[in-house]
Amino acid sequence: MNSIVKVLFGAGLGAIAGWAAASPVSVSDSTTSIGPLTYFADTFTESGMAGSLNLDTAAPTPGVQVNEALLAVGDSGLTDASQTFTLSFDLTLDGVTHTMTQTMLWTVTPSQDQTLAAAASSGVLFVTGAGNWLVTLDSFQMTADFFGNYATPVTADFAAVPEPGTLALLSIGLLGASLVAARRRQRS
Repeated sequence: MNSIVKVLFGAGLGAIAGWAAASPVSVSDSTTSIGPLTYFADTFTESGMAGSLNLDTAAPTPGVQVNEALLAVGDSGLTDASQTFTLSFDLTLDGVTHTMTQTMLWTVTPSQDQTLAAAASSGVLFVTGAGNWLVTLDSFQMTADFFGNYATPVTADFAAVPEPGTLALLSIGLLGASLVAARRRQRS
């Protein structure tokens, strides 16, 4: 019985050490474009991107640029209005594609002030051959106080999610630690 407990405890510690010591991986990525969306004399787009991301399989990777928001401000006259838009684009990580969605409030005022405020998205789980990540789009805001073109990065947070097998080994290790503690209490 004692050797079984030691094996379980060791397996759990090995799982914890293996997950915590995981190294960054390079993952191919691409995004699709959004738009153009037009609101009075203004136009909004998000340009798609492609390349590779350096993500950690054990720790969060925050603020990674996945798209670029572009706002072209024109003359909307004496307009004073706001409207909510839904922004959706496809994000592909290591061959796995999911649609990322966030809401944006677009405000136009007579003083040529335009404001776009996009809320953070809900997390979307990507299970890839290189690792698992919960991806959440960050909120962003664009403010324009005159006619012209404005740009800002669209970023996302990539939270590493351990594989089910790692979680099972961790559970086994915790069970083993509990059994060891229980045996010690019985002996004393």
